[in-house]
Amino acid sequence: MTKVNFGGLKQKLLASIVAISAIQVLKAFMNMDTVFDAQKMGWLVGVHLVFVVSAAVLALSDRWAVATTAASRVGKGALAPCPPSGALGRNGGHGAKRAPLPTRS
Repeated sequence: MTKVNFGGLKQKLLASIVAISAIQVLKAFMNMDTVFDAQKMGWLVGVHLVFVVSAAVLALSDRWAVATTAASRVGKGALAPCPPSGALGRNGGHGAKRAPLPTRS
């Protein structure tokens, strides 16, 4: 099972709301031949678009917040930038090369 933080929970909730709204709009389109009300259809589509735009804006703001938090941590030394690729040696800076495991005879 995966852990969900608060930002992920907000996005999942908004995605569910958008899906429910899309189902309502689809249901209205399916019943268009029996009862058609242009004003009601406009409101349904408008509300659905508001949900979609708000979910997109929330996702972008969460991404920006994570990026700015990570950038501020780099300056404080929590996340140091990686050294150039040649500076770590041929083993990538992961210590000595491991010996192969013994085999049974």
